[in-house]
Amino acid sequence: MLAPLAWMHSVKTLGPSRTTLFFNLLPLITALIAAVVLKEELALYHLVGGLLTLAGVILSERWTTPVRGQS
Repeated sequence: MLAPLAWMHSVKTLGPSRTTLFFNLLPLITALIAAVVLKEELALYHLVGGLLTLAGVILSERWTTPVRGQS
């Protein structure tokens, strides 16, 4: 019940395109919650995947120049 409310508030505050970027963090957050709450063991590939995901979100948030020049 709280997740849809948080999602709608995020769309209202950040806009749909920026909010969708953070949707990519769901697997990372889920793995962290599983490790803390369920005492799941995280392997090295979880760490690598989480870091790559985090780097992708940060890169897409910081990227301000267009990839191609304007025609």
